[in-house]
Amino acid sequence: LAGVLFELLATVWILPFVAGLIGAGAVFGHVAATRAVSEIGPRSQRARNIGFLVVGYSLFQFLMPLIDGVTYEAFGARTALAGMGALGLLAIFWLTTGLHGFARGAAIRAPETPGLPQRSLVFHAGLLPRIAVSATFSSVQTIYPFVVSLLCVAVGLTAAHAALLLGAFALGTVASRLCLGLVTRRVPFRMALWAALLTGGGLYAFLPLLTGFGPLLLVSGLLGLPVGLGVPLSMTLIYDAAPEGRANEAMGLTMTVTNVMQAATPLLMGVAASGLGVGQMIWSLSALMLGAALVNRW
Repeated sequence: LAGVLFELLATVWILPFVAGLIGAGAVFGHVAATRAVSEIGPRSQRARNIGFLVVGYSLFQFLMPLIDGVTYEAFGARTALAGMGALGLLAIFWLTTGLHGFARGAAIRAPETPGLPQRSLVFHAGLLPRIAVSATFSSVQTIYPFVVSLLCVAVGLTAAHAALLLGAFALGTVASRLCLGLVTRRVPFRMALWAALLTGGGLYAFLPLLTGFGPLLLVSGLLGLPVGLGVPLSMTLIYDAAPEGRANEAMGLTMTVTNVMQAATPLLMGVAASGLGVGQMIWSLSALMLGAALVNRW
């Protein structure tokens, strides 16, 4: 729908609606896929399964900026957005074939049992800090294309350069998620999350100091490592901390908090960038990750 809308009304005023449709589709798809994958197999394999899921995300986050960046420069915005719409049609076709492997019913659905009210769920077994950390990782990952766009404008790089920077970041997330099983077997989840927050915050702080494409490409790839690792780890801890039969509700609550942060963060960062500069905006993201590490007392 987003691709069709822009084809019909290719104006700057329609772009917020296009972005909203793309974001809504991504959120619904993420919730459904995470629920299905998290409930397949024993609990001991949950981190591994979620890791496989986000590896798939990372692969497309690597491929699509490269493809769309080149398509935009060669053929324009209409063609680039039409290509994204074509992917949506491909997904719809795949669902109609029945080859996706998902089943509906008791096989993947945990029974919902009465328990804590909604307002008390976030305070159950330390669930609130886990939700906050998960939202932090998701927010800094979601806003990274915005950061890259501003950096490229500031230092005079092209859209193709921006696509390569996003591709390097996505490759970093792929690498870290492929190593997820190795990390979780040797390092406790909480320690790994703490290290990922510190490392990610430190690398974010380096970005405004760089002006060349090579250094930005290197740091972009390195930044993908802790950010990519933090998302599946925090999601796994949320499932583990949720009351029996309410893991899906906890994940929905997590997505709500994440979406609020993802909506507020670009607005606040845009104000910071226009008033204080790109560097100060990026350093505030670094402070967000470092602050999450400091207050994390699991």
